[in-house]
This record gives sequence, C-alpha cells and structure tokens, in this order.
Amino acid sequence: ALDDGDTLHYDELVLATGARAAVPPLPGATTSRSRPAEGVTVLRDLADCRRLAALTRPGAPVVVLGGGVLGLETARALGRRGARVHLVEAAAWLMHRQLDQGAARVLAGHYTRLGVTVHSRTAALRWIPGRGLELEDGRVLAGDVLVVATGVRPRTVHAGHELAAGPWRLSVLWPPPDFAGDDPNEGSVVLLARLPSSADAAGLSVLLTGDIEESAQRALLPEPAIRGVDVLKTPHHGAATQEAAFLDATRPRVTLTSVGADNPYGHPAPATWARLTGLTPASYRTDRHGDVAVVPGPDGPVVHWRGPRPR
Repeated sequence: ALDDGDTLHYDELVLATGARAAVPPLPGATTSRSRPAEGVTVLRDLADCRRLAALTRPGAPVVVLGGGVLGLETARALGRRGARVHLVEAAAWLMHRQLDQGAARVLAGHYTRLGVTVHSRTAALRWIPGRGLELEDGRVLAGDVLVVATGVRPRTVHAGHELAAGPWRLSVLWPPPDFAGDDPNEGSVVLLARLPSSADAAGLSVLLTGDIEESAQRALLPEPAIRGVDVLKTPHHGAATQEAAFLDATRPRVTLTSVGADNPYGHPAPATWARLTGLTPASYRTDRHGDVAVVPGPDGPVVHWRGPRPR
C-alpha cells in the first residue's frame, strides 16, 4: 500500500535500497579507514573499473577473490586484457549457491582452458603488497593487484555519518549506532542536508525526518542541528504522533508535508497541520499544492508549486 492510497500487487518484491561492496576482514587488504589498500580494488561503479584498468597491464599477475558471478566475469575480462589471473573461492566449488558440483567442475575446466588458474576450497589468509595473496595452506599466489568480488552488504548509516551528494552535504542525525527499537518508523534515517551559498543564492538547510514519531523526536531534542532550518520535511506525513517541542525547535522557514489526497490515514492530522501553519505560513502539502519545489534564492528558500493532477 502506498501513502497516496493506491495498492500495487506483486508476485515478488525487490527492495533496492543500495549496497556497498563486502570486503572480508583480510589483513593487508584495507587501510585504517576501511578503504581498499594500495593494489586492492572492489567493483561497484565506473571509478572502480577505471582504477582496475589503471592497475592492470598485459602479463601482470592479478588475483580475483570470489568465485561468484562478478568474480568470474572479472577474471574473464582481465584474462582478455592479457593479465595472468588467479581466481580464489573459499567454498568447495565455483558459484556454489547457483551450481551443483558437477556443473561447477565443467565451469572450472572452461576457465582453466581460458588461462585462468582456479583455486577452490581454500581461504585467503592475508594480502601482502608487492607479493600477492597468502592462502591458508601456506601458498602465496603472485599478484600485483587484488580484486575483491565477495558480494555486497546493504548500505546502512547511523548518526554521525557524513555523506555527500554533488554539492550537498548530508549529516545523519538518527538512528544512533546502538538503536535496537522494533518500530520501523522510529528507526527512520533523519538527515540534515546542507547546500552551501553561492554568488547568486544563500545556502539552504533541509531537515529530512522520515517517519520518526514521538520517541525519536524527543531523543533528538538535544541535537543542535535540528534548530533553525530553512526547510522541514514533516515527519510521517504529518501523522498525529508528533512531539510538539520537536516541531517548535526546528523553527522552519518552510514546511513540506508529503501526503496523498483522501488517504485512509487522515494525514496530515488536523492538530499537526495547525501547528505547522502556526510555525510558518509557508507550509505546503502535496494533496493541496501538488508538486512542490524549494530552491535557493538570494534571500533564502524560494518555493514553486503546481496544483495536484486532475483525478
């Protein structure tokens, strides 16, 4: 069910929430800041591909860690570039989640004929820059480059993380690292998004509050970053479950409430809407104002809106 009242039916639901490369706790493979060490790369975006291309040359020894789909594709591509490739898989055979042992044996034979040396049923012990990958059986596979292709992990953040999206700077204010609540609304990510000023416009600060309710809002009251923002994205579509002191503390110049027309939840609650309009007359809700855009202006936020679509 969507917040505008529509219901979408499905046979399978895919949650595409983003991911980051999973790097195993392999000594020598990462820096103290958990970034790939010199000569080590993952494969998640174009920058990683360019990094790998710059590190690899014809005849260079390369070790690919991970015998899944990504590892296999990478080993094949590097082989085509003339690299001498070792492919390492800790499980008993390649693609162990997708193939049985017989099919994996055929696949390994095919890769061997392509010039890739396959090592299965052996775990990596450590990466030795300038030498290669040491295995738990004592062998060291020569390698100038280590490609880590060991899957992905969901991208998660918590209070204290700082992110960037183009010129925007995003500060994660909630949830805390040790959050253990069982209410998904109270576990929503809360961000303060800041756009620096330019020659033509003042800076802009936007408080994005997800679906947090009274408990999380009360916990955020001591946080200085919530106070005096340009734009407040109303928590939980303006539901009745608001902490008045939290809304008051934000002192927004503009409020935005995302809500579907005639939604079955009664959002925004009349008391919440009254409080928002009391905070600032520049309060907008998508069921009445349709699409709403807030852009930086020379004296602060400028709001553009167009009425809701005909129903």
